[in-house]
Amino acid sequence: MAFSIFISYSTKNLERAQLIQTRLSSYGTDVFLAENSIAPGQDISPAITARILTCDLFLLLLSLDSSQSKWVPIEIGMALGANRKILPIALQSDPELPAFLHDRKYLKFHPDSEAAMRWLWCHVCELYRAKLDKTFFTCLGALALGFAVYQAGQCEC
Repeated sequence: MAFSIFISYSTKNLERAQLIQTRLSSYGTDVFLAENSIAPGQDISPAITARILTCDLFLLLLSLDSSQSKWVPIEIGMALGANRKILPIALQSDPELPAFLHDRKYLKFHPDSEAAMRWLWCHVCELYRAKLDKTFFTCLGALALGFAVYQAGQCEC
């Protein structure tokens, strides 16, 4: 069960987005970056929507360019509507957060990108552990319920 990350970015910040994707992917996470994750000929909107709706973490790369993007606000809206965990990452100092994220603390990628990447990886690990714990206890509960049903003779397996 992989940990899935969606990166929302302006194409003008593609180089930094690819750096983040490469680093997080090298640790074994499933990172979606539209430029690299959508094959030629594939429909873009459905691919993006599907990945936002199923991601464990939505990374929002904040910059002047992303604040002027037509896609980024749509992606943020989908992530909020799907109740995804959203982590804004400031690519430059004093980013302008979208109004509906104004009270959310962001990670500063500038000026020390290495420190930011270390913090990000630790955060991803914490979220992944929580996902595994939740899955384990859900499975454990289902097994216990299944065993109780079996013991009561209500199971035909």
